[in-house]
Amino acid sequence: MALGSAAAHPLDAGLADPTALSLVSEDLLVRLLQLVLASGRLTPRIADAFSAAAEANRHAQLRAFIQGLRLQRPPPVVPTTARKWLGDAPGLY
Repeated sequence: MALGSAAAHPLDAGLADPTALSLVSEDLLVRLLQLVLASGRLTPRIADAFSAAAEANRHAQLRAFIQGLRLQRPPPVVPTTARKWLGDAPGLY
């Protein structure tokens, strides 16, 4: 039960903290990452934390799983184009 709630709210569960992840076994880390992916909650911060935990603890299975995902960085958000679709009227947002 706690495992499902951790995947539902990864930041609340500390999944973005590599030191917290280093205390968890490799099998559980792989399963947690699968649940995060299944729930659509993977962010660059969480991906970096899982990668750091895999490298720090030499988890070969977790490292292979992450490399198999072939994750790419999202493009940066340019501040001038954010909310451009709302137009220039500040009253809309």
